[in-house]
Amino acid sequence: MIRLGESAFGLRLTLRALALAAVTAAAAPTLASAAQHRSDPRSPRAAFEAAVRLYQEASAMCADFEQRIEIRLIGRTVESRGRVCQQRPNLFSMRFAEPAGDRVVSDGESLWVYYGSLDEDQVVRYPVAESPAGTDFFKEFLAEPGVRYALEEVGEEEAGGARCFVVELAPLRPGAYRRARLWIDAETHVLRRLQVHQSNSAVRTLALSNARLGSTADDGAFIFRLPAGARVVSPGRPAGSS
Repeated sequence: MIRLGESAFGLRLTLRALALAAVTAAAAPTLASAAQHRSDPRSPRAAFEAAVRLYQEASAMCADFEQRIEIRLIGRTVESRGRVCQQRPNLFSMRFAEPAGDRVVSDGESLWVYYGSLDEDQVVRYPVAESPAGTDFFKEFLAEPGVRYALEEVGEEEAGGARCFVVELAPLRPGAYRRARLWIDAETHVLRRLQVHQSNSAVRTLALSNARLGSTADDGAFIFRLPAGARVVSPGRPAGSS
């Protein structure tokens, strides 16, 4: 096991590629009709549908996260923790307490990616329209589930000290993920855990706690301040260009 602050060159490149592909607005979901699926209200499918409605109705959410990435291609495991926020239509942030200062922020115009634990002198900036796929995992897995993913009911498990219903999502067309598993709180329908099997064989697990859903996110969640001395790199543009 390693911490994200380790800076071997090969690991740095691999972690940056994984982070851009996997870090993290919801459109109205398209679910199968009630006539086709009359779900048992205590079933994993019903819990998932309730979670979709819950996150659709809340225009903003924030939660604490603990993240574990298994990089199977190089036999490494990366752990981190922090706070994640999302607000429709296109605001998103992951701010890391460990490694402290790392952050990924979409401010509505640009997606800013800063991993100071790997390279304190560089910030990667994308126009929102050109952001890497999978930036916002709430949008990825809780919007249009019947169109983008096929659902399989797994059963019940404990996660974060709560009884949860578990579902597995398989993509209906090739993409960044091979499959995803969601643990949904049986009582509140909030997402407690998310595990993603990526196309590059990495496995990313997020445990979520202290979730807060409402009309606004944490103060300042979507403001990105450029670290002193860091240069901005935009894909396809020279270093330092804005």
